[in-house]
Amino acid sequence: MSEFDNREEAFENAFAVDEEIAFKTLARRNKLLGLWLAQLLGRSGADADSYAGALVAAQVGISDADALFNKIQTELAQAGVECPTIVFAAR
Repeated sequence: MSEFDNREEAFENAFAVDEEIAFKTLARRNKLLGLWLAQLLGRSGADADSYAGALVAAQVGISDADALFNKIQTELAQAGVECPTIVFAAR
């Protein structure tokens, strides 16, 4: 293998690791957000875990955080839970 091939493979591996970390981070954020939302909606135990898992599954492959937060605001409004406007600032 040439030096170029070795460098290319190293960059590909680094990219794959970065993508995996980003995916796991977003999934964890969505799960914690789902558990918090479930608590606000009065769900607990297995029902809360199921709700959080569904939220994570619904967001797989979707990188639009605004859509997630709009969904959360809608669900809270439908349940009659008062919540301040959630503003997402991308960095």
